[in-house]
Amino acid sequence: PPPGTYALLRVDPVASIAHCADPLASEAASRIVPKTYLAHLFKMTSSPRSKHPWRRYRAHILGPNVDDGDYLRTASQIPIHPNGPDDGGRAPVHPSKPFPFADYYHYVAAEVEVRVR
Repeated sequence: PPPGTYALLRVDPVASIAHCADPLASEAASRIVPKTYLAHLFKMTSSPRSKHPWRRYRAHILGPNVDDGDYLRTASQIPIHPNGPDDGGRAPVHPSKPFPFADYYHYVAAEVEVRVR
């Protein structure tokens, strides 16, 4: 997908450690129940011409508003339109299509690097 895409991310624990060739680690990974995370893929960090079956991205994890009075946490949230500026004063991002979840924010402090197939 192009940078700027919203995506659902899910880790495959077994595939993530397959290169280790460690039977004990593989067995432990097989017991992990993966969760799904909503994210914004904001920057591709691998070459689009790469021969790998995946692309590497920098992503922000998204989630509902957390207004617990913690200024640093609030300041690290960017609202998604139609949500307005929060107490940190950040202007909302405007997706090209209406965002399907109410009261969701980009958590800029929750930046991760992911591989997407």
